[in-house]
Amino acid sequence: MRIITYKPLQEFYSKHPDSKQALDEAYLKLKASDYNSLVELQKTFPSAEVVGRVTVINIKGNHYRLLLGVHYNTQKIFILEVLTHAEYSKGTWKKRYQT
Repeated sequence: MRIITYKPLQEFYSKHPDSKQALDEAYLKLKASDYNSLVELQKTFPSAEVVGRVTVINIKGNHYRLLLGVHYNTQKIFILEVLTHAEYSKGTWKKRYQT
């Protein structure tokens, strides 16, 4: 898959250094694979789920959530943002990604 922008990961782990290794591992796995569906993505990331238009992956034992825009037809993944579990649970992020 082609990953569009690494910057949200860098910004997040600059504030949460303990997330760097897990985010880098997720990034490399996403980049090295070709997914054609959510089911295929879930083989690598069993926690992956679609919430509205966003694919959410639990990172580092559910401490963090990686929000992605996944376009299987073009083989592109847009890294939207990374949230702590608490930030994700508030649900305010959903307003940013509504259609």
